Amino acid sequence: MKRILIAFCFLSLALPAFSQGRNTQKKEQSGVWILEDGKYLHFESDVFVQISRDREAPPDGNYVYSRWCDMTDVNATYISPEMFKLAGSLPKLNIRGQNVDLSDVIKELKGLYMLEFAQYRKSAPGVRYCRNGQGTGLRWDIRNFLEKNNYKTLMDMRENGQYTRLYMAANGQTVTGFVLVNLDDSFDYGRFICLEGKMPYNKFQAVIKKIMQ
Repeated sequence: MKRILIAFCFLSLALPAFSQGRNTQKKEQSGVWILEDGKYLHFESDVFVQISRDREAPPDGNYVYSRWCDMTDVNATYISPEMFKLAGSLPKLNIRGQNVDLSDVIKELKGLYMLEFAQYRKSAPGVRYCRNGQGTGLRWDIRNFLEKNNYKTLMDMRENGQYTRLYMAANGQTVTGFVLVNLDDSFDYGRFICLEGKMPYNKFQAVIKKIMQ
């Protein structure tokens, strides 16, 4: 009997707090939520689409890629080490208006991951994507990936509501990762490119100097 009374008191105290928390969340997330193809779409008054992703992925080299490659209106390309050995080259990366070829710089490729995020929905013209929520979304996925893999900022350039950032991870005289983030200020549309492997520092440095000229 004592156990029943204790449990009843606990529930009486917990329920108001839980209800209050839910009401607060509803006020912060106004609009209509629709579940479509396993993804939550949030329609707000200014005709935005909010995507929330709950599926977890390991924080390895394809962390951002694996979380977003199968999302709606996202073009995704992955090049494996085996493909690089067969083809002998990689697609050129457009950085600051220059087509940069890193094929000759790479000593060993772990993977090339490329994501391109559309600004508007193909199925609903005029509806713009908003890929970030409170503490979740594309912005936080990229930030967590960079921090967990010890990437350092090489360049940060902002122009006309979009920015280009270059990141590098290194182990001694070997560059182990290169990331290009070219997105709008809200992290909703643009592109994310991650190249991981082994690149001699001096050769990679020469490429960066050429980009900055």
